[in-house]
Amino acid sequence: MRLSIKHSILLTFSLLFAIIFLILGYSMYSYISNNTEQNFFEQLEKRTDISEQFFLELGGLDEEEQNLLKNKFIQALPDEEEYLFEYQSDHQLKDSLKDNISVTPEVFSKILSQPQSSFFTEKKQGYAKKYNHAGKQFLVVVLAFDEEGHTIMNFLKRALLITFVLGVMIVTLLTNILSGRIVSPIQNLAWQLEHLNEANLAEIEINKDTFSEIKTLKNTFNLLIAKLNKAFSIQKQFVANASHELRNPLASMLGTSEVLLTKERTPEELKNGLSSIMQETARLSNLVNGLLKLTKLGNNISQVCLKPQRVDEIMDRIIESHEQKERLKYLITDLPKNPDDLVIQVDPELFEAAIINVIDNALKFSEDHVEIRLDAGSGKKKISIKDTGQGMPPEELEKIFDTFYRSAKSREVKGFGIGLALTKLILDLHGADIEVDSKLGEGSMFKISISS
Repeated sequence: MRLSIKHSILLTFSLLFAIIFLILGYSMYSYISNNTEQNFFEQLEKRTDISEQFFLELGGLDEEEQNLLKNKFIQALPDEEEYLFEYQSDHQLKDSLKDNISVTPEVFSKILSQPQSSFFTEKKQGYAKKYNHAGKQFLVVVLAFDEEGHTIMNFLKRALLITFVLGVMIVTLLTNILSGRIVSPIQNLAWQLEHLNEANLAEIEINKDTFSEIKTLKNTFNLLIAKLNKAFSIQKQFVANASHELRNPLASMLGTSEVLLTKERTPEELKNGLSSIMQETARLSNLVNGLLKLTKLGNNISQVCLKPQRVDEIMDRIIESHEQKERLKYLITDLPKNPDDLVIQVDPELFEAAIINVIDNALKFSEDHVEIRLDAGSGKKKISIKDTGQGMPPEELEKIFDTFYRSAKSREVKGFGIGLALTKLILDLHGADIEVDSKLGEGSMFKISISS
């Protein structure tokens, strides 16, 4: 089971705090414990020197007098024990150290081999030091319980444990509040997205004081929703226009067929009827072929086979092979001296089809000629195609590249509203741009630009 973002944040921060606290707490506890032990060993060393003075330097006093003098002038350590041993040889005592002090063999060996050493017994800390007196070697051992140190360390343990528990609780609470603030806008976004449908593609709203990343996410979703809105609108318009364009030729074909079948017809009447059906069938074929081209191309760049072509030669082929070339006025400007500067990377068949679509569209709306101009200067190559039609209002310019879109005036002219949509798609796949300048009563100019 995958954790939610909120629980993941909560768990991550709580574990992170716990790990950091444990590391710091352990380091602090170890440091203080080592310092406490070291300080107590230093006290034991001083007690060892004092005991040596009483045992060896003041040896003339009996034990009761020595204890009385020590207790009067020197404060003893908690549960202190003092021992004096004489060496029989370099590494052997006259009296057994093990019988008096409970230590491991390793500690025993350390005490005998080193001039001075610190060690631990089961409950106490000890310090042993060698002394020379009157030509003899002695070992003084002092044991004591570090009561103050144990009290400090026990208090530190409890303090660290309580701080750890309270810290985890506080961090968990604060992280829960913070993660709630972080996740809440995301949950709100998810809820709004869940309730979106094709009939309700409203923009997503969030609080103004939310995180900038959430605002960016919101803006991205709103951009997506705008695209979906546009896609649904285009789809509805496409279905409506396609139905209309398909219905008219089908209705005409059906009507003609019914008329021909009502009674016996002469060969001439049958010929005229079949000719009408063939024309409508040709219209349907052109419509379906145009739709297939749009579907095939889509936004698939793999359908484009780019080759180096001279732009002036492309335009020459288009003009010379056009059925109405007598109505085309063609002009080349800024022709470069180097022929290589005229080369562009295009799919010849598709690029020529795109230019021809624009020219055919201009001829449909022109009573006179169509002006075509190629600016072949360095940099981008520019092709402009100007008709002498009635022009278009601004609100129609935004839609002329939509599939099946036809303005009110263009419905009087034969066509399906596919040519310019196909042209725009082909030019997009070539990385080329197309713009339209149009004024009512002055005609329209299509401007195509493509990089060398």
